[in-house]
Amino acid sequence: MRARLLSLVLLTALTGLICQPAAIAMKLGSATAQFDAAAQDSVKLLRDFYQGLNDVERAAYIEKAVFDPSRKIGLIEDKERTGLDARFSLDGIQARVAVLQALATYTRGLMQLSSDAPIKSIESDIASTGSRLVAINADFNALTARTGDSSLKSFASPLSTLASLASKYWISAKRDVALRAAISESGDQVSKLFDLLEADVQEMQQGVNVRAANSSMGRYVDFYNREIRQKDSHESGSLGESVIRGGRLQYLQELKLAAIRYSSVDAANPVGLLKRMRAVHNDLVKCARSKKPQPSDVTGLLVDLESYSLEVNRVVSAGVALRKAIEQ
Repeated sequence: MRARLLSLVLLTALTGLICQPAAIAMKLGSATAQFDAAAQDSVKLLRDFYQGLNDVERAAYIEKAVFDPSRKIGLIEDKERTGLDARFSLDGIQARVAVLQALATYTRGLMQLSSDAPIKSIESDIASTGSRLVAINADFNALTARTGDSSLKSFASPLSTLASLASKYWISAKRDVALRAAISESGDQVSKLFDLLEADVQEMQQGVNVRAANSSMGRYVDFYNREIRQKDSHESGSLGESVIRGGRLQYLQELKLAAIRYSSVDAANPVGLLKRMRAVHNDLVKCARSKKPQPSDVTGLLVDLESYSLEVNRVVSAGVALRKAIEQ
């Protein structure tokens, strides 16, 4: 289905752009709206991802006590935090979300700067985007100062550089100068921010989410095989056996939910949408390097943008399934 949609986008883009500069401008305009929608969803998904890490780890910790009645529970064990204590504070989550907001805002700014619209008609939008980048950087600094999360320090320098460039070039709406700066001075900073955010997501996904969900499912399976599965080769049909059978079915339903949590945790990984957002940014840089973007360049942008939107939709669906499995 995805391949068919991408083929349709490619065909539409080719037929609509060949030797038509006006169509190129129109397509870039529609791409901005599509990118905005996908970026807004991405920000929410990233926030949900980190909040979900807390929820999955908490559920796995509580299940240990369910299967071992003698186990003590608490926020601290052996001077270390437990799954009951949220791994990520609200400030720590929002700081990571701010990084993605900055990347989305910066990429959208590239779209504005790449436009062939008269500068007077878009200067307020460009200035607003620059001011937004400066504000996001300020928010990030305040959030990291409050949370004390040392893992966020590596984001500070490249994010501060983007904000400085926006303050220097974008807010004054010097489009040609700003576009050159965005390409030559910002490229490494953007790549570093994508690298850091992808690595952070992947580390938490494999180190917390998948491990906790896998342990949870393993406990259900072990307990079932040890305590619940029918040991006798025949069923008497008695009332007692009916009660046991009903309890077994109920427990299997719990095991099913644990399996759904495990599969959904893996599917809800947002690292794929970060990679696809990066691809859109790289396409924009390629278009922006040319004073007159070629149809093939814009086609590549539109195809990657559609792939980005599809990945966002996929992660949304996986996140819904995970949330249901956690709450049931």
